[in-house]
Amino acid sequence: MATGSNVCSANLEIMFTVVIMLFTTISFGYFETFIGDKLSEMNSQDLKRKQDTNIKNNYMRQVKTSKEQKANVNLYIQLYYQNNFQEEEYCKQQAIDKLSTDLQENQKREQYKEIISQIHSQLNKMVSLEVLQNLTLYVQEEFYLPNQKLKLDNQQSLIFIIQ
Repeated sequence: MATGSNVCSANLEIMFTVVIMLFTTISFGYFETFIGDKLSEMNSQDLKRKQDTNIKNNYMRQVKTSKEQKANVNLYIQLYYQNNFQEEEYCKQQAIDKLSTDLQENQKREQYKEIISQIHSQLNKMVSLEVLQNLTLYVQEEFYLPNQKLKLDNQQSLIFIIQ
């Protein structure tokens, strides 16, 4: 078989061929299943989005909502399903809550290090870097969709829009 023939003559060659064929078949089946699962998951998310859109459209037809409001609601639903950051953030926060307080503080400082350096470059004469580093313990990250209005409480807040 080393000379390029397709015929196996020794038992070792036959065993090698069978093992390689089994391995490639199992690998192909695994990858095909993995891709199928991902496509199925994407299809179910798209189905949920369509169901939500249909429910909202039926409700807005009954209430006789303007076309502009309908377009805004449909755009919001579409963007919500494309950028579902809130669920991801909730899962991350659950994992971080299991850490000790020292590790949580260090994690927050590391996570917001780049953002703090950007803020420090903007406010370098008004606030020291040390104060900003201590503020990382109180940073709260929030995600908003495009054209979404910010609703602020009557509390004093310092807001930086990153993206």
